[in-house]
Amino acid sequence: MSPASRDPNEPNPYGVKVVPIEHRESTRAEHIRGTVTDLVAKFLYYDRKEDEELPVGEIEAAIRCGEISVDEICELFSSGVRENIR
Repeated sequence: MSPASRDPNEPNPYGVKVVPIEHRESTRAEHIRGTVTDLVAKFLYYDRKEDEELPVGEIEAAIRCGEISVDEICELFSSGVRENIR
């Protein structure tokens, strides 16, 4: 039996939850959306954990006090993507 045909609720010898093919993200666009979600988490939290100049919470604090806006941050990301797509 292939891993993809296993019952996802059945324990497996590898300790990995097997997701049936029909339940996996099936399109490139869905995969890109998931990657963007990960990027946001890295930007706001994971990359901040070791950053002495911009630690966790500082981006949110800068937004709350009006130093920078969410729209401005989004525009910077948007511009960066547009400039790097050829």
